[in-house]
Amino acid sequence: GVLDEHQFSRDQNSYACLVTYSDYPEAVLKITDPGKLLDSARDITISDVQGKLVGESAIMLGSYPGRDVKIILQQDTAIVRGRLYLAGNRLYQILVLSSKEIAYSNEINQFLDSFRLLQ
Repeated sequence: GVLDEHQFSRDQNSYACLVTYSDYPEAVLKITDPGKLLDSARDITISDVQGKLVGESAIMLGSYPGRDVKIILQQDTAIVRGRLYLAGNRLYQILVLSSKEIAYSNEINQFLDSFRLLQ
C-alpha cells in the first residue's frame, strides 16, 4: 500500500542530506518480517535514485534493526549512503547524496552517525 512519508532535507555545498520517516500500519507489522520491510525500503530507494547497491550491512539502533547501504548512481559519478531503521512501526531513512570523492569524509560520517531516537 501507500505510506505517508515525511521528509526533511538540507543541501550543503557539496552534498545533500535527507531524513524521512513513514509509519507502517500495525496489521502489516504483524504479518511481515522486519528484515523484509527494511529490504523493501532499500529496494525502493535504489529504484528512486536509479542506482545500484554496492554495499550493505545489518546494523542496530539500540534494540531496533537497520541497514547501512551504499548505492552508486548509474552515471557512476555520485554515491548515496544511507541508514535505514525500523523502530516499532516507524521506518527512518537517513540518506546523503555526494560525489564519490567525499562520500566517506568525516563530515558525512558524522552526519550519519548523529541520528538518535529521543524518548
